[in-house]
Amino acid sequence: MYIIRSRQTKILLLSSSFALIIYFLRRYRRYLILKKRCNQQQQSVTNSSPISVNKRFLNQLLVIIRILIPRLRSDSFILLVTHLTTLISRTFLSIYIARLDGAIVKSLVQRNPRDFIRTISIFLLVSIPASFINSLIRFAESKLALAFRSKLTRYAYESYFRVRFSSLILFL
Repeated sequence: MYIIRSRQTKILLLSSSFALIIYFLRRYRRYLILKKRCNQQQQSVTNSSPISVNKRFLNQLLVIIRILIPRLRSDSFILLVTHLTTLISRTFLSIYIARLDGAIVKSLVQRNPRDFIRTISIFLLVSIPASFINSLIRFAESKLALAFRSKLTRYAYESYFRVRFSSLILFL
């Protein structure tokens, strides 16, 4: 066992130990305060009524949806379905690519060059449709945004001018 003989070293060791103890006590105190606050918030959330959606909001949302998608054969609905389909296919493709990444790492760890080349080639073959799907997502998203903006703008102009022309006709 090592015996500390220097007074300065003993003081330094004692003060640093004391500072470390104070630090951990303060951290534990903060932890208890945060835990208490979190419990109080959870109790207030469970005691309050569940969050509900206002009927007026739902009606406004339905009006906007009817403006954006007037019928199932409209171009905006087809774009929306295309966008959703590409998003779902990218999800499954991402899962498959993650599995391929795992196989590549496995073949590297096991030092199996044959499996490594096979999985890299599969990865390269899958990357072509993956890039196509990513581009299609961006394309469908921009087209959908443009279609929605156009329909909302057209509806706003029509309703504005309808009020203007009706007041103009009454004025004449």
